[in-house]
Amino acid sequence: MRLWPLSTEKHPKQFIPFRDNRSLFQKALLRLRPFRPLADPVIIANATCHALCEEQTEEIGIPYACLILEPFRRGTAPAIALAAHEVIRTRGADALMLIMPSDHFPEEEETFARTVASAVKTARSGYIVTFGVTPVSPETGYGYIRPGPGLNPLPGNRIRRFIEKPTEEKAIRLLRTKQYLRNSGMFLCRADTYLEELRILKPAIRDRCRETYEKSPLTRERVRLLDPQPFSGSPDLSIDRAIMEKTERGAVFPLPSSWQDMGTWTAVMGRLSPDGRGNTIRGEILTSDCNHSLFHAEPGERIYAFGVRDRIVVGTDMAVLIIGRDRIRDIRKISTKLRSVSVTEPLRRSAGKIPTTLLTLPATWHTSKEEGYPMIGPVFAEESPGCTVHALDDRPVAIVGVKDLCVVSTKGALFLTDREHCPEMTYALRKEMERNGVEPLTSTMPLLRSTD
Repeated sequence: MRLWPLSTEKHPKQFIPFRDNRSLFQKALLRLRPFRPLADPVIIANATCHALCEEQTEEIGIPYACLILEPFRRGTAPAIALAAHEVIRTRGADALMLIMPSDHFPEEEETFARTVASAVKTARSGYIVTFGVTPVSPETGYGYIRPGPGLNPLPGNRIRRFIEKPTEEKAIRLLRTKQYLRNSGMFLCRADTYLEELRILKPAIRDRCRETYEKSPLTRERVRLLDPQPFSGSPDLSIDRAIMEKTERGAVFPLPSSWQDMGTWTAVMGRLSPDGRGNTIRGEILTSDCNHSLFHAEPGERIYAFGVRDRIVVGTDMAVLIIGRDRIRDIRKISTKLRSVSVTEPLRRSAGKIPTTLLTLPATWHTSKEEGYPMIGPVFAEESPGCTVHALDDRPVAIVGVKDLCVVSTKGALFLTDREHCPEMTYALRKEMERNGVEPLTSTMPLLRSTD
């Protein structure tokens, strides 16, 4: 959940529209158009996403050959094995599979189509082809590929070395060598080639997936809901760990286009144009003296930010995230912690003084470390010294890796300010309360009193 709180278990990032009012899932399907005539796609998704898959494929007019629904995740290696069984049943053992995650985004789609076309002969010859992009930063969430000698007379190169998700220190070393490509997560291979490599390298995955496929009948709606009993016996592994790190049939083609995994807020910032102060803004946002930050407000939400720098600020109707840009990698861990806590349960309460009114914001700061800082409502705070958070609705607020910030979360609105801009935030908060017909000096006071 690296895009939490925008991406959740019930509404994953693949189904969220980022541009042109199309989701990443829809863009992945539309990316297949240059490859026509092509068989209708086989889609593998979690069972909780059944309705989303149906709605979004119908919206863009691309039918699927089969929708395979997993009762729980078991990694990409088993998912592709199940797709291979479906392809063999409908298209034959030597049919090619173009495997594409739906949260990746190649910038130049025509270049991507030409690169895939150039790899067809190699894939038909029994190689598992992956597409490598030139890394620009030492990312740790991807595999790295060192190309080997050419496959003459076939196009492409052998894979000399495949390193899956290195440490940051190792990723820096790999980047400095200028000898490695970053794995794009997209593959091209024959269906029978893939299953044969599983037989050699990870037979438990092949056997369990074959049994699962045979015990999961296809409905008239072309949906295959997997039998959980045999599927639970499959090892939970990615194709990278199960096959690409060990296979002798690996081949790599450089992908000469910009490519992004749209799975992080850093990637989202890279896809949207910043303003003159380096801020990336999406939604109904008011900023003053803010720099190099991302502000994302879902429809119906508003964000008022004053003096915010180098932060990621996200407001949805379910949760609020405020995190330093250097702590983005911790978002998955934060979302995991919050899933185990009820949204109405206060995660942290301070023994510090609680102001009786929001109209004297400078008094909400406490400079004494012994006294502590007030956190009211469902708040998760980590390494955020000098911050106060008042969550006045049921939304959990996660604040991580920031300091000296005052935050007020109300229904439909989020306010943030540093010490210097308190009067501006006070004015904005007063106007928001007037807008909602709330009397600031009376209605807010009970909400800000300590219940300890």
